[in-house]
Amino acid sequence: MPKAQYYEEYPPGGPHARPQRLADFAITLASGLFYGWGLVAMFRLGLAAAKTFAEGGIAAARPLAQRIALLALPAGLVADAVCAVLSVAVPGKWALIAALVQQALFMPLLALGYLAAAALILTSRAADRIVAVLGPTGRTSLSVYVGQSVIMSLLFHGYGLGLARSIGSSAGVLVCVAVYAALLGFSHLWLGAFRIGPLDWLLRSTTEWRWLGSRRGREVAAAPAPSLAGAHNL
Repeated sequence: MPKAQYYEEYPPGGPHARPQRLADFAITLASGLFYGWGLVAMFRLGLAAAKTFAEGGIAAARPLAQRIALLALPAGLVADAVCAVLSVAVPGKWALIAALVQQALFMPLLALGYLAAAALILTSRAADRIVAVLGPTGRTSLSVYVGQSVIMSLLFHGYGLGLARSIGSSAGVLVCVAVYAALLGFSHLWLGAFRIGPLDWLLRSTTEWRWLGSRRGREVAAAPAPSLAGAHNL
């Protein structure tokens, strides 16, 4: 149901508003529990993939990654696109069913394709150059994640600039790319003086319950990551 029609039928303070809000809350809670199990499953798949790479090395997974990418990327992209169109083009419950099928089946399939593509990229000849450019966002991952959430909310929501009301989807994508590029530049500059991102440092200090030196040279530096050059077997 469109938002305008929803608030017209169930206006705040109306006689049917409270029962409907309670029903909405129950549905949201049930949906959260349903999706929560899916998130746990995705975490376990990620852990299994990490253990596989740790035991055999990422280069050993290249043949399997090639097969997965060839199957999962095209199938996932097509299926996700079809479900996305159906979720807005068909009425009522069928749109909801299409969205649920997309999230339960085809989003994980596409994510698996992305993982395989990443494995192929990280075992290619260009791996070291790619890591040199994008790697700093991995060492400031929490800071970048929270930073982009704060920046995007201030740009697009009504309590900020409210760009969601004034720009289209294409311009929105360009804004997202620009914000990520700015945060990538911030990561490079920050890591010139510090070992990890500010929020990453705060999280590690809190979880380890000790003050961790954040500036370079304050603590013994971690061993550099091994070069990915030559990991491929072309």
